[in-house]
Amino acid sequence: MWSRVRRAAGAGLLAVALAGCGAGPDSLTTETRPSIPGLNVSDSGVALRSVAVPFAPEGYPAGGTMPVTMVVFNDTQAPVSLDAATSPIATTATLEGGPVLVPPAGYAHTTVTLTGLREDVQAIDIVPLELTFDNGASFQLEVPVAPPEQRVGERPQVVEPEEH
Repeated sequence: MWSRVRRAAGAGLLAVALAGCGAGPDSLTTETRPSIPGLNVSDSGVALRSVAVPFAPEGYPAGGTMPVTMVVFNDTQAPVSLDAATSPIATTATLEGGPVLVPPAGYAHTTVTLTGLREDVQAIDIVPLELTFDNGASFQLEVPVAPPEQRVGERPQVVEPEEH
């Protein structure tokens, strides 16, 4: 009796496992993307959100420039300033508009531009970046390249109006 129950349970588990494998390359899970791509970190009352290198199909060539975008949140009661950025893969790292001042309990969108890339950067690469703030917060980041807005090589889907 127990061996029949075990066989039936085993057959049921096998059926469930095989059904999951049948999703194929067109399943909805192949379409999922992070709602907010990029890195999210916090230190000393400063939070960095959506830190990412924008996707470029051709990548970023050695010798060129590359942006790193982010949102800086200040969770303290005093203003903080992003004063410096450096990266070992670039000759210079420039803060958009100079030091980035973030008001108390406020935020700022900013871009760090890496110039004179020492190597090619492709979609699968991680970009090292160090950020220093005037309140002592410091971040050693490994910044990802953001995913593309749509699958690479895929044409935008056009929805045709229905005829009546």
